[in-house]
Amino acid sequence: MIYIVILTWNGIKYLPKLFSSLGNLDFDEKQLKIVVIDSGSTDGSREYLEKLDDVHLIKLDKNLGFVKGNNLGMQYALDNGAEYVVLLNQDIEVEEDFLNN
Repeated sequence: MIYIVILTWNGIKYLPKLFSSLGNLDFDEKQLKIVVIDSGSTDGSREYLEKLDDVHLIKLDKNLGFVKGNNLGMQYALDNGAEYVVLLNQDIEVEEDFLNN
């Protein structure tokens, strides 16, 4: 199982493009989980993420920083059977075959 972990904070201007690109992945959906750690966003990011299907959202009350936020996401993935963990920034768009390579 591959877990994609995304840390976000006030990233609403990036998230639609990111999730659009993730929706085009050429990969077995049954072998993929997406976890998003929202670091207390106030720009509508959290509300956007709550509407997405098949995304596990971890809601933080405040921004704990890059390292601590990613560590929380990785620990969640490992605790839930991740064989691989991929960390993505909120402002990235992925190619459809990036997991296959």
